[in-house]
Amino acid sequence: MYLKEFMEKASGTLSRLYSREESRALAVRLIEEIAGIPRYLPLTEPFAEISEAAARYGKARSDTVSLENHLIRALERLEKGEPVQYILGYEYFSGHKFKVGPGVLIPRPETQELVRLVCRDLGVPESRISRMEKTDVFPRPFPVFRGVVLDVCTGSGCIAHSLAYIFPGARVYGCDNSAVALQIAREQEIDSSRKENEAGKPVFFYCDVLADNAAEIIRQHLPCRPDIIVSNPPYVCEKEKEAMHVNVLGYEPEEALFVPDSDPLRFYERIASAAALLLVPGGGLYFEINENYPSRVVSLLEGKGFEKVAVFPDINGKSRMISARKPSGKI
Repeated sequence: MYLKEFMEKASGTLSRLYSREESRALAVRLIEEIAGIPRYLPLTEPFAEISEAAARYGKARSDTVSLENHLIRALERLEKGEPVQYILGYEYFSGHKFKVGPGVLIPRPETQELVRLVCRDLGVPESRISRMEKTDVFPRPFPVFRGVVLDVCTGSGCIAHSLAYIFPGARVYGCDNSAVALQIAREQEIDSSRKENEAGKPVFFYCDVLADNAAEIIRQHLPCRPDIIVSNPPYVCEKEKEAMHVNVLGYEPEEALFVPDSDPLRFYERIASAAALLLVPGGGLYFEINENYPSRVVSLLEGKGFEKVAVFPDINGKSRMISARKPSGKI
């Protein structure tokens, strides 16, 4: 099969769910990730055979038919609305490849902004943040931070693992109420140098942050009060479902996405309450938020006694990140 044939087949197969541009982007990602063919080749060599191109770039399969069938099956799964990340089994986040699958939320590019916000507040120079924004890879050497970080509603563990990689001297923990998500978070191997060093990897544990005893459960798993609490909790209102794509609604876990229209800040309320008890004086609290409720989250945090509450835009200019500080004199 020629690359041109595959691209045309993708446009036809995926036209019901995706625009022509989206269909092309998905097809390019499949040939790049599955066959190892550079993303520019369908443009520069449209009549190259897929098997020949794969062999040329070092990703040849012993069975040409099997390779083409693999790509066609992937298209068929995309046609049903399955996310390309579930088909491939991973997604990239902060320059690393994270394992994902049914039952765990797929990491979003916007959430990388939350990681960068924490980095800024921990004294990472702006020049290095800018470099990270351009490449999605945090440049070595790493800054020194030896505090305790807690990632609440950790999901795939992308935030926890990214911060543990950036701050190797920190002790990073993550919690979630999903056994599936926790298993995937524990299995992540984003840095081969840490495979034999379990001490440098995040520690994950079960906790339902909506439970009345959530703060006590967290306290039992942490060695001391955390310096940083960060969270990307469920925040999409039920009424927003109609604007969402089938590859989200039909596949990603609803419990990791949605909150009732009548109680959109339920997770922020509980996490902020726990953070007010758990954080060290002067400790930082960081959230990803629904763009429709920044002022309400600010009011909630100020009502809990937090100070220096600030809202930040994401990569699309939407109010999606927020940070706050526990007063220095508050135990």
